[in-house]
Amino acid sequence: MAATYTLTSAAAANARTGNSDANSTQYFPALNNTKLAVTLDAVGQALSQSQAEVQKATVIVITTTSGALTLTAAPTIPNGYDGQEITVLNASANAVTVQDQGTLASSNLRLTAATVVIGVRNSIRLVYSSDVGDWVQTVVLTAVI
Repeated sequence: MAATYTLTSAAAANARTGNSDANSTQYFPALNNTKLAVTLDAVGQALSQSQAEVQKATVIVITTTSGALTLTAAPTIPNGYDGQEITVLNASANAVTVQDQGTLASSNLRLTAATVVIGVRNSIRLVYSSDVGDWVQTVVLTAVI
């Protein structure tokens, strides 16, 4: 059953309407799923089966059925929507390594290093940029005074 939601700007009488089964993920992220659980058992797996699943996720929780893995799927994570932020959380007992686009062509990831190891009970934060066309790892910058 499709539902339609309307978001009205307080500054103007303009309204934006989106269908919850289509593009409203861009306008109504709070209505989306918050957790996408992925169980990995091979290096060639992606962190989701579809772009639609990723667009509804705010957290991707990884568990593994084998030892430490280096993901080789391209893309590792399908496209999101512009400005979407997700956390990739490793809830398994094994490390999971993801690879930057420069290391693994078409990985869809722009990371702070050629490879990033997501340790046990650790996470990384990513934001999707339609300008870049990839997920970009975010980092916390601290000022030295």
